[in-house]
Amino acid sequence: MAPQGTRLGEDTDLISEFGLDSVNVMDLLLEVEEDFDISVPLNLLADIRTPKDLARAIVRLLEAG
Repeated sequence: MAPQGTRLGEDTDLISEFGLDSVNVMDLLLEVEEDFDISVPLNLLADIRTPKDLARAIVRLLEAG
């Protein structure tokens, strides 16, 4: 859980600033897969640390798919 008053921006580090662990990130990716009807390869996990990283990955997957 993010500390109270922490704002989410495109460059917010979801791991260090919001305290997400690997399980939280996997849950987030499962939601993204469902919402966008895409499959996010597990090897992308290491590259997704910010909302901007996540958005870029979604766009690439949608363009490829």
